[in-house]
Amino acid sequence: MKIIKFLFFLISINLYSQDDSLSIFFESAKFDISYNQQVKLERFIANLDNEKYNGYKMYGYADYVGNADYNLKLSQKRLDAVREFLISRGVTDEMIIDNIAKGELSDKSENEIGNSKSRRVDIIYAQIDVVEPEAEQSIQSEEQIITGEPKNIDEIDDVDVGANLVLNNLNFKPGTAKILNMSRPVLENLLEIMRENPSMKIEIQGHICCYSPRITHDVVAYARAKMVYDYLIAKGISRYRLSFTDFGASRKIVEPELTEADRIKNRRVEIKILAK
Repeated sequence: MKIIKFLFFLISINLYSQDDSLSIFFESAKFDISYNQQVKLERFIANLDNEKYNGYKMYGYADYVGNADYNLKLSQKRLDAVREFLISRGVTDEMIIDNIAKGELSDKSENEIGNSKSRRVDIIYAQIDVVEPEAEQSIQSEEQIITGEPKNIDEIDDVDVGANLVLNNLNFKPGTAKILNMSRPVLENLLEIMRENPSMKIEIQGHICCYSPRITHDVVAYARAKMVYDYLIAKGISRYRLSFTDFGASRKIVEPELTEADRIKNRRVEIKILAK
């Protein structure tokens, strides 16, 4: 019996060491994140299992001290503080699925100055479904602008220096520079083209969806372009033939984005031919 209890204890430790949620706590009437809570957040972000999750849900709370309207606003400020911290660490808006202020919790079990367990933001790992463009028919309206889509990389023989080519079907997990497994042949195709054209030089350009077109640079778009750059170098392509940059959301193919298919079109990598 003692052995069974001990084994159960070990299993319990293992289960609780892989939490899928985190609570960030705040001082009474405060919404700034303390150093200790920042450390907790850093560890939580670093331990995101990208194979299982690719997003977050967040809910803000306050204790019963103060009126309901004040506590609702305070819980929103706490949410905003956590969101800003996450974004400063590379998390993007598209990775945050829910961001909901819940206001006060009525638990008065602690003392007359409030309940510290209620002054918190709960963060929960979540899975964002990625829909391929063929799975959803694009909805267009009179206000939707669809620009000329760049030619596919396979048409490289028919374009001049200075042309842009899109790496079609090079799709990413939302908010990351991790490509979907189905997109690996696209990178392999680009590598083969570079090997077959040893004098060709290219600039790799990253683009994102879901943001204002005024965003001309973005850490995720930059990381996606650099991922392609690093892949080619790792496969033996000279760095002197390559450069990379990003344009954020400033060069969308479809605007506004009405469907997931539209967002996938904008969430792309292109190459510009610098020399052939």
